[in-house]
Amino acid sequence: MGAGLAILDAHGSKEPWLSFTIPGGARGKGRPKFARTAKGVRTYNDEKTAAYEGLVAHAAMQVLGRIQPTGQPVILHLVIRMTPPASASKRKRAEMLAGERFPIVKPDASNVLKAVEDGLNKVAYGDDAQIVRIVVSKVYDEIPGVDACVTLVGDAP
Repeated sequence: MGAGLAILDAHGSKEPWLSFTIPGGARGKGRPKFARTAKGVRTYNDEKTAAYEGLVAHAAMQVLGRIQPTGQPVILHLVIRMTPPASASKRKRAEMLAGERFPIVKPDASNVLKAVEDGLNKVAYGDDAQIVRIVVSKVYDEIPGVDACVTLVGDAP
C-alpha cells in the first residue's frame, strides 16, 4: 500500500473492511457517450473509463476474493497519488513530495472518485448509494496510484 495510508489513518475511522491500491495513474470518469438505437438513445462509458473501472474492480477483487458485496452503509477514503511533473525543478519537486505543494492538475478528484465508486459497485457494495461519507485527497508521490479504503458503518455483516 502506498504512502497515502497515513492520510487515510489520520481520519480516525475504525479498521477498514477493505484496503487496496489501484496501480498506475488515476483516471477520472469520462463524460457519458450516447448512441442511437432502434429503441431510442443508449448511454455508455467510453473505453478508457470502462477499462479503469474494470481495473478498480479487479484490484478490489484481488483482496476480497469471493466475498459478497456488503449491504451496509460504508465510508470511502481515497488518496490519489500523482507524480510530480518532469519539468519541476529539484526544489519544487522536493516541496511537492514533502506535501508543501498540492496537485491542482487533472484529473479532478471528483471525477476519479466517480470512477472508483462505479468500479466498486457490485464488488465491495451493492450500490454506491450505500456510501455515507467520502474523504478524498490528492497528493504528490514517487509512485502514482490510488489508495482506497472501504470501512463498514454499523454492525458486522
